[in-house]
Amino acid sequence: MKREEKIVGKLASFLPETVASAIISNPDDFYILGERREVTVLFADITGFVSISEKSDPEELFILINTYFKRFIDAIKRYDGTIDKFLGDALLVLFGASRAHPDDPMRAVICAGEILKAVEDVNSHPPKLHFRLPRISVSIGIATGKVVSGLVGDDTHREYTVIGDTVNLASRLETLASPGEILVSEETFIATNDNILYESLPPQKIRGKRKKQRVYRFISERMEKEELATDVPFGLKKTETEIIETIEKGVPVAILGETGTGKSLLVRGIKDKLLRSGYSPILVETPSWGKNLYLFLAGKILPKKGIRSLAGVKKNLLPLLNPLILTSFPGEENFESILPEERERLTFEIIDEIFRRLARRNRSALIVENSSNLDRASTILLRRISKTPCPILITATEKTAPVERCATFRLRNFSLSKTKSFIRYILCVPRVGKRLAGFVHKETHGNPGHIKEMLSFLIDKGVLRISGGKAELQSVPDDLPDGMAGLVISRVDRLDPGSRAVLKSAAVAGEQFTRPVIRFLSREKGCSFYLTKLEKSGLIRRINGGFAFTTNTIKEAVYSSILESQRIVAHRMVAAFLEANDRDKLEAIAFQYNAGKNYQKAFSFFYLAGKKYSSISATREALYYYENAYQAWRKTKGKEKDGIELLLSMSKMHWILGELEEMLHLGELALALAKRCGMQESIANALSAIGLAYDEMGKFEQATLYHRKAEDIYRQLQQFPRIIDALNNLGITALDAGNTVLAEKKFTEALKLAQERKLIEASLADVYASLGYLLFSRGKLSEAVEYYKKAEKIDEQFGNIRGQAINGINIANILMEKGEYSSEEEYLTRALDIFTKISDIRGMLLAMNNLGELKRVTGDINSAWKLHRRAKRLALAHNDPEALTDALRNMGLDKLDIGDTRNARRYIYRSLTLARENIDKSGELEAEIARLSYIVKVGRGNRGSCLRRIEQLSAETGNRFAVERARAILQEAPV
Repeated sequence: MKREEKIVGKLASFLPETVASAIISNPDDFYILGERREVTVLFADITGFVSISEKSDPEELFILINTYFKRFIDAIKRYDGTIDKFLGDALLVLFGASRAHPDDPMRAVICAGEILKAVEDVNSHPPKLHFRLPRISVSIGIATGKVVSGLVGDDTHREYTVIGDTVNLASRLETLASPGEILVSEETFIATNDNILYESLPPQKIRGKRKKQRVYRFISERMEKEELATDVPFGLKKTETEIIETIEKGVPVAILGETGTGKSLLVRGIKDKLLRSGYSPILVETPSWGKNLYLFLAGKILPKKGIRSLAGVKKNLLPLLNPLILTSFPGEENFESILPEERERLTFEIIDEIFRRLARRNRSALIVENSSNLDRASTILLRRISKTPCPILITATEKTAPVERCATFRLRNFSLSKTKSFIRYILCVPRVGKRLAGFVHKETHGNPGHIKEMLSFLIDKGVLRISGGKAELQSVPDDLPDGMAGLVISRVDRLDPGSRAVLKSAAVAGEQFTRPVIRFLSREKGCSFYLTKLEKSGLIRRINGGFAFTTNTIKEAVYSSILESQRIVAHRMVAAFLEANDRDKLEAIAFQYNAGKNYQKAFSFFYLAGKKYSSISATREALYYYENAYQAWRKTKGKEKDGIELLLSMSKMHWILGELEEMLHLGELALALAKRCGMQESIANALSAIGLAYDEMGKFEQATLYHRKAEDIYRQLQQFPRIIDALNNLGITALDAGNTVLAEKKFTEALKLAQERKLIEASLADVYASLGYLLFSRGKLSEAVEYYKKAEKIDEQFGNIRGQAINGINIANILMEKGEYSSEEEYLTRALDIFTKISDIRGMLLAMNNLGELKRVTGDINSAWKLHRRAKRLALAHNDPEALTDALRNMGLDKLDIGDTRNARRYIYRSLTLARENIDKSGELEAEIARLSYIVKVGRGNRGSCLRRIEQLSAETGNRFAVERARAILQEAPV
């Protein structure tokens, strides 16, 4: 082995070490060594060597060359370069030939700089020789590109070398370079521009090239650039360092700023630094329509494999992740009947557990871009996991960060002086003319992203000139683009056809896209090559699992430049590709089909997305996709049955949200469509929906009429569960109208039918709850509780979370009468959480008012006032007069408790007036009781008249408790 190592060591002075080792290990087949690869070629030549040769002895020349080349070789070895050959006074060096590095172009340029320093050092401090060493200078050319490397020749003579146009280009650039100058090709410039300061030269005519080539002169490493632009977010070391130091301490960081201020570029720099520090960054890119993707964040931060091992003792909660990350853990049925807030809490719990373990194991760092686009649940999840002891970085366009207790870094547009510094940064020049800086600042308003595009435009128009290290504006172009979009289109127009085709395909695919989609869509054979080119140009960037546009402005500008006919075809192709390869992305497929005007397909996928979100109580998200499905259905003129079902689904979502006018309108549309088609069951369903809307609006006669019509049709069709629904709805309407006798009759009839038919349906829970409420109003508390518990049991069985919340409020009312305030608060708080999670506005108002009353009774007036004021605002926003009546009455009683009788009277009398205007007998009754409390408190007013009105309203509504409460208030009054 020692002999073999010695031979390799000797050969390595003639050949690259990897090649020498290969020859030793495989001497019979070494002649086939050779491969195609990308390298950076450095060509260095001693200028004026012919003149020196004429004046020097050959031995002196030999010593001179070895003296300098020895210093050169030290630098080359330091950066792992390979000396291809010595050409007399010239040197050909390869970076990435025998051993590739990701930063080979950077190694070559820095090595070239050190060669120039070595020349200056030898010239300034020559070694002691028997003759005087002449001063020399070196010119260097550097190019990056594809070559074939290997051994050439036959058995009599072989030589390791590289062959390709890149070698010729490096040689031509060296010829163009002046003494002491380094010139690099455009490819080398693109690969090193972030770390090297260059001066852009006018395009040069290169022998062997048809078109003029862009050439750049090396000035220095980037330290000078950072000194010029220390307050620029692009590559800003100070800001990057501050952010990294902050997040490594476990403090979340939010970078805030409008589009174009450099958030994404700053994030990428920080991500690279975290990688080098040993972290494993998790980058989450939020699309612009992310607000309609429930728990989008979960699917991005959870690993695809090994998730079971990360769950720890919470493995039983893994089935909750199935709809979020498309896993298939068994046991999902165990969670079907739990309340939505409990389901969401447990889901957050398992995600939090997995992420904490993942962060510890992989030393993870979470980066969330465009957090302003996250959905509600994802924002809550982000706040929760921000407490995890791992680096967390967030960007947003909003003025405030989405996470509490985080460090905030705000990026703003530049002032004129900062714009000037940024231009120096971008153009790699030490000086910028006043005219150029002023013009660019005025047109771009100092937005960094716009400045870059404007400079690119001016350079291509030939009106921006760089001479003697100074950038100047020669003239203002006549065809100046209008805004950022115009600048982007101008830049796109200058791309080669292949890059342009790929970029347009990407714009159709969306803000984020993958290589397979673009390859399928563009049909370009060199798709990967063009994507790399576009990435280097700064138009797109890599993200986890694919690519994304650098900014959404670029995507929109490119998309708008595509002909509509081409867009339609492209959108259909993307949709077909996703449907075949990634069918679970319902939302993306739906949008692509919709944009491609295939409305039948769009309807199907929008409707499926709506059902998905409805099944997990994401009401707002479900309504959004149902509405899109309805628009697609109208355009395609689809089946009437689909349209009716969709209209009723939308009506139900509006009912949950408390938007009664919209609910009524959609019910009427469904009814008209069902009548036109003669579909009896659909007619009855629509009638029932309209009846519910009228009941909630306090229009009891209309509600009764529609519920009776629905009942008649259901009886004709012998649909017994639906008959029970209709009877219960009639009973509720009668109860709301104050007709307790009719209400009891309808509830009893519904219960009897269910028992005769042995039906245990979700509708039966409503009947039990209605009977419970009726018994409660008559003072039969124990019997009422029994019925409420029966309703709760059935609701749990069928997963009716809204019903469980309403039962909770009903039981809380009974507990209040019994004085069991602690248990009552638990029920009310739980109900409020449920209604909030499913966006049930009417339920939220009911729970807020009741919880506020409890707070007042227990002496927490401040909390009571806050809850009632919040309920008032919500009722006003959603035009709910009954809830507004309750809120105003409660606000008056809150003021009365603290002795503010003036404001108490104002709120109570407003409540009473509103109840009378809306013929809200129950609301009027409660307001009269509040008025009685006010009269007793201030000692003025007609108590007898007020009590008589309370007795009258109590009889009309069947609320016997009301009179007892009124008499109790009078008994407590001072004589």
